[in-house]
Amino acid sequence: MYKHDTAFSGKIEQFELLNSIGLYEIFNFSKHAEFYNTINSNSVNNNYILTKNLEDFDALLHNESNYNLVFRDLNEKKINNEIDRIKSYVNPNLKKLNTRVCAFSSQPKSGIGYHADKSPVAIVQLKGQKHWKVWKKSSIPISELKLYNGTGNYHLKNNKSKPYIDIILNPNEFLWIPAYFPHMAVSPNNISSLSISIIWDLISIYDIINEIMKYRKIPIPPILYKSYFSNIFERIPIYNIPDLKKELWNKIEDIGKTINIILTENQKNKSINNLILNKYGEN
Repeated sequence: MYKHDTAFSGKIEQFELLNSIGLYEIFNFSKHAEFYNTINSNSVNNNYILTKNLEDFDALLHNESNYNLVFRDLNEKKINNEIDRIKSYVNPNLKKLNTRVCAFSSQPKSGIGYHADKSPVAIVQLKGQKHWKVWKKSSIPISELKLYNGTGNYHLKNNKSKPYIDIILNPNEFLWIPAYFPHMAVSPNNISSLSISIIWDLISIYDIINEIMKYRKIPIPPILYKSYFSNIFERIPIYNIPDLKKELWNKIEDIGKTINIILTENQKNKSINNLILNKYGEN
């Protein structure tokens, strides 16, 4: 039984392609790479340098000794079969839900600071090791969670409580982290790390607003959404379709009242089916 709403780890079969590729291949798979320095294990310098070509990328690898690299939006067509196999293995009930794939490379003693993400993620360790700490969603104070939902501020105040999961990931091991579960990760001493992250694209308030706007005679431009809703980027972390439909029904009613548009029962059902179809490929 897969528990989507809690963090867990496990081992996974070896993947020939993913375990054989290196940084240069991953760079070519991705749309772009971001470079940043880790100040310490709890915070990150947000001054990203966008690597635009292979020469820039090569220079970074040779001139920086304490780097972190984030490879955005890997081209899944080249590694599609193995990504799909990982998705089926980690969470078979969510394998049809849209995903994005990123890769992370860290030098020893570097990594990402304490933060929470709006979408669930599965981390698969390819090479080296990464020390992960994960806290439950309930460990985030309500005031910080509201700030996070409203502003997109990923970095939260450090959590001094005992983590729910404290584990070192080795190659062919994975970690599932639900949406809004705070976490941090650092490569151990003298060991670098290469991993991929599969990010599940949950339905957001923004998606629901866009769907409702189809029934408004004079739609509100998306640029003005924030003037009506402070939480437009909030995701709905519900992983089974029946419960998700109930939650979407309630959200559509609440959002409709805010923008003064009341959908009929048929319109609500159609909107719910569209939202689930766009993300899950089924309804």
